[in-house]
This record gives sequence, structure tokens and C-alpha cells, in this order.
Amino acid sequence: MRFLKHLGSLTFRRQGPRVIPDSPLGGLVRRKENRFSFPGDSGKGYERDAEPMNPRIAFIGAPLLTFAYGAIRLLSEHGPGLAWTTGHLAFLVALGLYAVVLLHLDRHTHTGFTVLGFLGLAAFAAQFLIDLVVGFMSADRTEMSDLFGQVYDVPGLEVVVQIAGPPLFYVALFAMLTHLAIKRLVPYWIPVAVLVASLLPVINLDLLPISAAIILVAFSMTVREIVDLEPARP
Repeated sequence: MRFLKHLGSLTFRRQGPRVIPDSPLGGLVRRKENRFSFPGDSGKGYERDAEPMNPRIAFIGAPLLTFAYGAIRLLSEHGPGLAWTTGHLAFLVALGLYAVVLLHLDRHTHTGFTVLGFLGLAAFAAQFLIDLVVGFMSADRTEMSDLFGQVYDVPGLEVVVQIAGPPLFYVALFAMLTHLAIKRLVPYWIPVAVLVASLLPVINLDLLPISAAIILVAFSMTVREIVDLEPARP
């Protein structure tokens, strides 16, 4: 009953037309908005606006999930099963968060490398989706190896999703962070650290957890410099 009384005390008021002079149509666009107010709020309404995801979630979550994939890979057999599926799903989520990272970096760079980065992420995603499907279809490592052979017999597929495609993401990430360093928005060691981290899995894929840890440190400083300190800059 208290809830119903409180609900009945809510007052709705309609805000007057808002004029937007810079309409893309060149004319004046009028818009009305509904707001609701609670008793004792001095007539001020509350607007329900969708807030974007906190960038820190993407900057910290992406390397953490990459680290999780690398650790699962090291501690499990390279064959079909729960570990294979869990690790690959973790990395696919990480790819989505890396996409958010690229979009946020693009707000400060506007260099066009975002497109290159997304091509790299798409190649990574294709590779890991293939791994998941093959893992689901295989009963053991031998069958998995045979299925991989059939899949990558498709001309050019291995080059796109394993050799040439994925490095584009790291190239874009390094370029965008270098641009931020040139603009003195982040320290110069950050793009250097990301470059080193991107080369470690190329040397040996078992070094992926170390690579992810380096990126985590670099991203932690990056998000602090371009997000947390952004309002303090003139």
C-alpha cells in the first residue's frame, strides 16, 4: 500500500518544446520530452538517459580475458573439451572489448587506423570461431587435426585468418597509441610496451599470458591518462 501511495504521488509534467537550431535538415526541430518528479524534488524532473559503458571495463577486461585464455591454454591439453571451449569463449569476449578500446582511442586520434584494427579483430574472431566449431565437432585431437586440415584447405583462408589478418589489430593499436604519445596524451613507453607485447606470441604462443600482462599495465595507464584525467585538462 505504501508503494501505491508513493506511486500515486508521482507527478508528471511535460517540458516545453526544445529548439535545436543546428538540425541536419537545416530547419528548426522541436522536441518535447516527458519527465517525472518525486515529491520534495522542488519540481526538478529526472531524465532517464542511457549511459555508455565505462571505458575502464574494456581497457582492463580485454587483457585480463586474454590472460585467462593464455593461462587456460598453458594448463590444459590442446584438444576438444571444456578448457578448449572456455578459453576460446573468453578470448572472443576479449575481442569485443578490444573493439570498444579501438573506438575510444579513435575519439582521440582520428587517424583511420580503427578500420585496420577492426579488420584484424575480424580475422581473430573468424579464427577462434573456426576453432570452437571444430572443437565441438571433434571427439579427440586426431579428429580435430583432420577437421582443421579440411577447413584450411580452402584457398587463402589460412593466410587471411591466421597469418595476415590478426597482426593488423596490433599494427593499428601500436599506431594509435603512438599518435597519442606524440600528442603527449600518454607516455612514450606505452606504445613501446604494446609493440613488445604484440611480438611475444609471435615468438612463442606460450608467452601470451606475459603479453597480456604487459598490455594490462599499458592499458591501465592509458585509461588513466585519456579518461580519468581528461576533465582536468584545459
